[in-house]
Amino acid sequence: MVTIKDVAQYAGVSASTVSRVVNDNPDISPATKKRVQAAMKKLKYTPNMAARSLSNPKAQSIVVVFPPMADKYQISNPFYIGALGAINRISQQKLFTVNTATGDTYKEILTSVKLLINRGQATRFIMLYAETDDPVYDYLLENNKLVTVIGTKKNADDPVKTVDTDNHLLGVKATEYLIERGHKKILFVTNSNEQILILDRLLGYQEAMFRSKIEALPLFLLDSDEKTTAFIETIKQIKPDAIIAVDDIFALHLMQAVKETGLNIPTDISLLSFNNSPFAQVLHPYLSSYDVNVAELGETAVKQLIEPSMSDNILVPFTLIERESVIDRRNKK
Repeated sequence: MVTIKDVAQYAGVSASTVSRVVNDNPDISPATKKRVQAAMKKLKYTPNMAARSLSNPKAQSIVVVFPPMADKYQISNPFYIGALGAINRISQQKLFTVNTATGDTYKEILTSVKLLINRGQATRFIMLYAETDDPVYDYLLENNKLVTVIGTKKNADDPVKTVDTDNHLLGVKATEYLIERGHKKILFVTNSNEQILILDRLLGYQEAMFRSKIEALPLFLLDSDEKTTAFIETIKQIKPDAIIAVDDIFALHLMQAVKETGLNIPTDISLLSFNNSPFAQVLHPYLSSYDVNVAELGETAVKQLIEPSMSDNILVPFTLIERESVIDRRNKK
């Protein structure tokens, strides 16, 4: 088994220097750090993470905070698993451990966060969501923790780092894409009106409709199974020719609801979604969906927490993946 002394001897430095490199001590020169890291890679040395956590737990662990998971769409949303996988991958490369804070409610999540802090297990946090009223976010800021939000900060002067998609622009582009293909009655449907990203996308939708001099339909909030009947009746009454869904899982639910009206996607109603998850190709018609680069969001969030050179506010580009659920209505009678 390779030890820290073996690495030190190979790199021509002291064991304490290797230890400081492992713990990302800023006093170590870049040249020395590079030499030690090369030695570690050559010898296939893996630090004892448990011992390291005991010696310096706060500096070397990251807590990933999930949104409340009582909602069935949140539990099954692959966005969070994709982001967590990317966070784990980069954290391991940087020799950081990862903990998670979860719960069905904000109260449960806050309890989990406080427990981790009181145990001295973390001062660095990645929040996988951004909501308008979040006691967990407020608590972390009040206690001066290092926070990166995958999303938008609540207030412009909040001392947090952010990595995000330009959700306002995403809402504009999604709506313009449908308008350019002859759609004029576009309905925006969501299962939440609290997440900041949804509100930003909604504003983008409304702006694009206004620019095109097309009336924006009222937001439909489908946040419970009980509202499915009302949604079906709304479809029958207003007869939209396109729907923008908040994400792929939710879009599949809408697809089933539309079928109950006797209408078909995309022949009667086009359906456009976000996240480009594996679920976009589960059922026909396959979903046209915007890829928000979940892996890059997660990787960047880690780097923002541990690399001083990273910008505090980063936007990750998005890409439209065209499939079957949107058709071109131009020149169609």
